[in-house]
Amino acid sequence: LKDALISLINDFIHDIRIKSSGGDPHKLAALTEQWQGIEMEYGGNPNVLHRIARLVLQDVNFAALLHDGVASKAGWLRDAAGFIFRLYAMCLEGDLDVTVFEERLLQ
Repeated sequence: LKDALISLINDFIHDIRIKSSGGDPHKLAALTEQWQGIEMEYGGNPNVLHRIARLVLQDVNFAALLHDGVASKAGWLRDAAGFIFRLYAMCLEGDLDVTVFEERLLQ
């Protein structure tokens, strides 16, 4: 199961990287759908879901994409905001054990 989750996280971040460079709003909105699929699959076990969210947020590649996107006011953030807001909500609810820097990255 652990390898499957790591693969899921890596694939999700890879999709973010590819879709953020393309700028297609429909493909970017699909990232939120992809995250919803993750939540539906693992929602029955909140600990696993929170671990996935934490690992996404702590991933160096995701952090760089998010940081660069915010710094450049990239349009992809608007179209993919659904899952970013969900990660932020989990932080606010105290579900994720992340650093202040990681939480601020979502603000």
